Amino acid sequence: MAKRYSGSLTVRVSLLDGSFAETWYSARVSIDGRNVWSGRVGFGIHSLPPGAAYDSPAAYDSAAASALAFAADEVGSLVSDSADCDDTGFAVSRKPL
Repeated sequence: MAKRYSGSLTVRVSLLDGSFAETWYSARVSIDGRNVWSGRVGFGIHSLPPGAAYDSPAAYDSAAASALAFAADEVGSLVSDSADCDDTGFAVSRKPL
């Protein structure tokens, strides 16, 4: 399990069993310890930087950003207004800022 942070949001991401081509993560997005979204997110290994594995920190970063995108779509401004964004979408960090 890994924790990632974006603005006032915390994203908890856990690796689920998957194949090399399609890996799934369980994700929970919370604000101040209150769960606001949970679900499964996945992406192909080709979306990671060269040499990164599906259980690497970069993979958890990507899964957390994906979880924020789904959460913003399903929950709305509660998530999008609380998250940090950059020119590529939702910005996540490995430590709270």
